[in-house]
Amino acid sequence: ATGFKRDSAGLCCHVGREGEECKRLRLWRMVWHPSLPNFACCLQTHPYGSHWAVADAEARWIASVLAGYVALPDAKQREQAAAEVAEHQSQDTCLDTTEVAAIARDMGLGRPGYFRLLGLLVVKPRRTYRFLKQLKTSRRFTVDECATPLDDTCLYETRL
Repeated sequence: ATGFKRDSAGLCCHVGREGEECKRLRLWRMVWHPSLPNFACCLQTHPYGSHWAVADAEARWIASVLAGYVALPDAKQREQAAAEVAEHQSQDTCLDTTEVAAIARDMGLGRPGYFRLLGLLVVKPRRTYRFLKQLKTSRRFTVDECATPLDDTCLYETRL
């Protein structure tokens, strides 16, 4: 209710099309430009919680798409979905836990279901246990990424 309007970091004019009038840049899933497949922005959303978890997940997604490992939907579908995002900034906010899971799903790495987890507990018990024990905003999306324990020690000890 303050009247504050956030813009996309100065990317409002002539992005990709010459002669286009200045307007707010619409991003599909707050990351990808709908008609320019190699144009992506990281952390254009406002996460409630860990900004770094969302930024890390988006960076992995961007790298996977640019490397050719993950495909984006067609441009028409991206443009339609990006146009549905309202001007009100509540449409570009998210919870860190749900956004990281949504990005993993968009990459084809959604959380395994109940029966898949039971099977993985039999085949890969240690990795599956580590996967289940981690935080929801972890940078590890799959059970196989949990081959080693998560090192949560602080590398930068400082004194006040």
